[in-house]
Amino acid sequence: MDFSPARSITNPRLAISPRVVDWLGFGALTLLALVVFARYDLLNAPLSHDMSLQMYGGQLISQGQPLYVKLGLVKTPLAPIYSAFAILLGNALGLWDVLAVRYAFWLAMAVGAGGIYLWVRHLFQSRSAGMVAALAFLMLDVVGRSSVLGPQPKTLVVLAAIFCLYSLARARWFAAGICAALAFLAWQPAGLLMPIALAAPLLDPFKQRRREFLFAALGVALPLVLVLVYLLAQGALVAAFQDTFGANVAYLQNTTGQAGLMPRLTANLQRITMQRGQHCYANPLTLTWSLVGLASALGAGALALVSRKRAFLSRAYFPILAYTILFFGFTLLDFQVCDDLLPFAPIYALGAGALVFVAQRVVSKIRAAHAQQFARYAGSGLLAIFVALLVFTLPPPAARKMTLEKQVAVAAHLAPYLQDDDEIQQLGDAGLLVFLHRRNTTKLIFFGPKTGTGVLQQIPGGIDTIIQQLDDRPPRLVALSHVRLKAAPWFRDLQVWLNANYKELGTYEMYSGRSPNVQVWIHKKSK
Repeated sequence: MDFSPARSITNPRLAISPRVVDWLGFGALTLLALVVFARYDLLNAPLSHDMSLQMYGGQLISQGQPLYVKLGLVKTPLAPIYSAFAILLGNALGLWDVLAVRYAFWLAMAVGAGGIYLWVRHLFQSRSAGMVAALAFLMLDVVGRSSVLGPQPKTLVVLAAIFCLYSLARARWFAAGICAALAFLAWQPAGLLMPIALAAPLLDPFKQRRREFLFAALGVALPLVLVLVYLLAQGALVAAFQDTFGANVAYLQNTTGQAGLMPRLTANLQRITMQRGQHCYANPLTLTWSLVGLASALGAGALALVSRKRAFLSRAYFPILAYTILFFGFTLLDFQVCDDLLPFAPIYALGAGALVFVAQRVVSKIRAAHAQQFARYAGSGLLAIFVALLVFTLPPPAARKMTLEKQVAVAAHLAPYLQDDDEIQQLGDAGLLVFLHRRNTTKLIFFGPKTGTGVLQQIPGGIDTIIQQLDDRPPRLVALSHVRLKAAPWFRDLQVWLNANYKELGTYEMYSGRSPNVQVWIHKKSK
């Protein structure tokens, strides 16, 4: 499709270029996103099980500790690295670690909303389409909830994906490669953006720049090399590969082998469409717009295919279609929680922008004599509708049973039991480690399915090695959350060791959801 370039805003005294106007729009929508996302209880939303692990990883890095040696982490390290920078900057400004990291990820998601505007505005040469797309992004409650939880790796995936797709559409191959690599470093499945970024300059039928492949490749390589050098310098490279790839492969082999591939795909499709849809997108209106947007985005690609030979391979459309299809395939293979749907948020938003573009084109055809004026009215009208919908769908102030303040109170209650150099062995999450600024005795913490069947398998000797490490350096406190870990076969040996050396101190409510409690034991020799 051919799009006419945007015009400058001019008057006798002032001339503002379209680029300046677009960056002003980016800034305004980023600020609006900060306001909207803050309503999801930015200051007092509780730290979740998963986010506590990423937060603890950030604390370790900020203290100069090797990440994968000191912590079993099944995700690539960008979220802890970004968290570490936030902690160091926050400490310099007198900010508490938890809030410093939360602010950093809140800002990242808001910048993503501004990026949606730039991307969609460039694709359709319509500021109304870009604004509607950004507003649709703000209306997705799964985006808003994730924006304030703290170190959510998929927040960085969404941000990197938006700017990768935007850079590809503008033929900025080096920047696209960097963003693709950053997406992978945030979460391994987002690595699918790397082959997309590498293929786009080779396939684009309108500007075939085969030599530009080198720029994309250099962009991909730069962040990967920097992180590899960092891990190598920390002596953590082997452990990183074992945790991020070995553990995940072991998990997929175990789960797929038990259920079979097709039953697994079918079950995940049902969970996504039936069981999880209402929960992940609590507002039915938002879910409806999301689905319409997705259909529109796919329809835009189909239109390009019909209207121009090989148009679907252009740098504007091919990355969108490939990203959507590949991520949908992975989600069918490994869907666990609502956060797994976050990478689709830019596609939903793009679809909402596509609706504006289609409306503008239809109206311009109806009244050719006043095409531009009517098309502008169509875009402005849909923009007004989406502004009203955004106001309608804003979340009310959160009323939570568990809050960050209550979690801190639990940690403060346990603090007097610890002396200055005491360690904790926390199993199930890292909340107490984060709040009390303590080190874990072993690298094993989280007991999700990937840890139980993955990380533990990467440790020579398994649970026997963990118990030996605990014997060699007994922690003052042992804390257990995620009650389901007690069903694991290897937990019986750990329970025997625990009963022999520790006495129960108490059970404390610290989380929301199905596993709200943390059970705490204290060493029998402690005073």
